[in-house]
Amino acid sequence: PMDGLSLAMTLQGATPASTPPAFAESDYGKPHYGWSELRAIRADGYKAIDAPKPELYNLRDDPKELNNLYAQQQALADRMIGEAARLARELGGVTPRVAAQPDRETLERLRSLGYVGTSALPAEGTRGPDPKDRIAERREYNAQLSNAIDDLRGGRPEAAVKPLRRLVEINARACDLHQFLGEAYETARQSR
Repeated sequence: PMDGLSLAMTLQGATPASTPPAFAESDYGKPHYGWSELRAIRADGYKAIDAPKPELYNLRDDPKELNNLYAQQQALADRMIGEAARLARELGGVTPRVAAQPDRETLERLRSLGYVGTSALPAEGTRGPDPKDRIAERREYNAQLSNAIDDLRGGRPEAAVKPLRRLVEINARACDLHQFLGEAYETARQSR
């Protein structure tokens, strides 16, 4: 009565007749960074990724996914991406709920208190930037965060405050940044 595929024959050494398609999706980047959501599907030795800049990989020839074949095999990629979209609808894919935007006065008051960053969530029905275009930015962000946490944990809360405030300006949605910044302020206050 369970949804799935028995692996009993495979465990006994039989080669499966076919591998069913595998579907994946991520909406993490949309609410946290304003980036686009992503969907992917693997089937018949290929992997297609539905992103603002679509991707297609031949996993047999390119298991590390280094050579994007989308331009050369657009029809195949588009069919696979369409199948991923169908599966997302069928499975009830994750759709982040977008909260109503506060009025201008409330937004300005929150911004003056440091609670609102400059990046906005993309409007519903639109896609944000492609996450792969933001990899270098994210690595730098993570390095700065790691250094600030090292300062905080190393008993140097004052040194952690400035980089944490810069990171909050970059991404005010990151709850952990506010937590670390609050901890830095509290620890600095207690050490005086």
